[in-house]
Amino acid sequence: MYQPEVPEIHTRDEHFTQDFLSTATATVVGAAIGSYMDRNTKFGHWINRSPTANVFFGAVKTLLKIAAVGMVILYFYLFFTAT
Repeated sequence: MYQPEVPEIHTRDEHFTQDFLSTATATVVGAAIGSYMDRNTKFGHWINRSPTANVFFGAVKTLLKIAAVGMVILYFYLFFTAT
């Protein structure tokens, strides 16, 4: 009779240190790469000094804020109307 493999079940806190260290490492590496690109590339200098980039990223930030407020409203609507 066929018996499929049973996947290994991990509890939430079983790999806490490993998860924390891998997340912290990815964060530090990403910050280092972003900082290097911001200071040492033409694209980074353009982003820091361009009025066009300021308008573009300002619009993106505004749209993200509107989306976040919409998601909060949707969450509360679904939370209070759930049966």
